[in-house]
Amino acid sequence: MWAVGRLAQCRKQLLLDRGAERDIVAYLDSSDAVVCGLAVRAAGLLGRSAGRDERIRELAESDDQMILLYENGVFSTVSIAVLAGQALERLSG
Repeated sequence: MWAVGRLAQCRKQLLLDRGAERDIVAYLDSSDAVVCGLAVRAAGLLGRSAGRDERIRELAESDDQMILLYENGVFSTVSIAVLAGQALERLSG
């Protein structure tokens, strides 16, 4: 899922042309915090949620699970709620 997020950063149109957001949002319900967190991040980076804005809002309000994220050559710890909040900002334009 990290690679999908990376593609969303550098080849966004490629993923959008293939309808990847429909596949990505299925992982918003994953019981694996890393998978869920990376899925919400990828949806935000794509700017599309395939109608799952409410689920992303739920994650932003209540999911304090922390995941390790590698971005720009640095590892950082971030909560799913923070990633979901960032996704909502991108989704709202």
